Amino acid sequence: MSVLGWAKTLYDLAQKVQALFDRQEAASKALVKLEDKVRVLQLEVKRLKAREEVLVAKAEAAASAAASAVAMQSTADLARRLGGIEARVGRLPPPEG
Repeated sequence: MSVLGWAKTLYDLAQKVQALFDRQEAASKALVKLEDKVRVLQLEVKRLKAREEVLVAKAEAAASAAASAVAMQSTADLARRLGGIEARVGRLPPPEG
């Protein structure tokens, strides 16, 4: 192989190495961007988890309040019915005996 052939081969090799470095740099920049996006997503997940905990606590409180209201209504209804029964019993004639 002539000197010119060797020079061309070295030049081609240098170009390939330069292209490889360029690709590696582009890949590094892309990885940095992806890392930033992952950080943003991690923060968003943490925020959503905290919000979910608040919503669950509010839902539990609302369910408890609803259950208490139902229990109070049932108790009031039973007391009203019992009062009606006592009034009817009070109007019954005394037993004969």
